[in-house]
Amino acid sequence: MIRIAQVLFATFLTFSGSAWAQDVVQADRDHYEDCMVLAKSHPKDALENAKVWLRVGGGFAARHCGLAALMTLKLYDEAAQGFARLGQEFEGNDAVKTSLFIQSAKAWLGANKPELARQNAAAALTIEPENAEALLNRAKAFSLLGKFWEAADDFTRVLYHNPDSTDILILRGLAYRQIGAGELALEDFRRALSFEPENTEAQTYLDAQQ
Repeated sequence: MIRIAQVLFATFLTFSGSAWAQDVVQADRDHYEDCMVLAKSHPKDALENAKVWLRVGGGFAARHCGLAALMTLKLYDEAAQGFARLGQEFEGNDAVKTSLFIQSAKAWLGANKPELARQNAAAALTIEPENAEALLNRAKAFSLLGKFWEAADDFTRVLYHNPDSTDILILRGLAYRQIGAGELALEDFRRALSFEPENTEAQTYLDAQQ
């Protein structure tokens, strides 16, 4: 998540060349990075930090840090709405906008609201059609929605970017199993084991499928 602010601050610097502006941006970057570390270890403190920072002009970075703290606190609904709102409002670097929608999708998955997760993953894919993280989150949403063919298709696209991922192979195998494509499921579980012979999850699913 830190790279979002780094891109944002770099964009700001592009449009303001003064040394004063650069000093301000560096201070904000340092504040943001400290806040994000706090969001993982002491999220309640980070949330209060972000609220105070926002009141004195912290803007986008303060809002984003507050949302990261909400994620750590497992307040997924509020976090998801906030990430989506930032994604809709942000104008500038496509990578930042994409990442915000992906974070919203993850939060909606945490809240067990797969349709909203699918919508936000789709918003990210509108910007970056082959973004592996967005595809993965949409695939997970499709699985929860019972749309296993669509899930398998997205997992396949993720595997194009990460062909050796045992986790994705297992997830696609499970999707294939749900639609009755037993041979394809077996192939994925076996392939996962070829990469990680000690993977007990893949072995369990393989034994159950045979």
